[in-house]
Amino acid sequence: MEETNEKREVMVSEKLRTIKKSIADFLNERVNRLSASHKRISLLLFGFLLGIICIAQIVRSVKEDGKSVVFTIEQITLPRDILQSDARKEKLKELLRIKWILDSLKETTVYDSLMIARPGLVDSVNLLIQHYQSGF
Repeated sequence: MEETNEKREVMVSEKLRTIKKSIADFLNERVNRLSASHKRISLLLFGFLLGIICIAQIVRSVKEDGKSVVFTIEQITLPRDILQSDARKEKLKELLRIKWILDSLKETTVYDSLMIARPGLVDSVNLLIQHYQSGF
């Protein structure tokens, strides 16, 4: 199956290459028919037109004083799952209860053994509380 895909890619690539070559040959033939003076005049007209467009853009940008707005930014809205919901409030209450329990255990040996077993527990709970209170 991979061989057929590779063969197709090669065939498409070759077809595109021949089409590009035929278009380039056609355009070269058309341009080669022009005399040297026509080529110079075409180049000058193209350069002159491009210069006028650039100057017009510069003049327009200086003239506008920045008062007109080309695009506007619409108000950013929060997705529904980020807004305060009952489930988030319940999680925050649960985290606050866990923090209260940990604070009440501070003077006991249970707290010491808990901190040895899970040294970053209090910090994690505080970070989660901050996270839930900030609204993500």
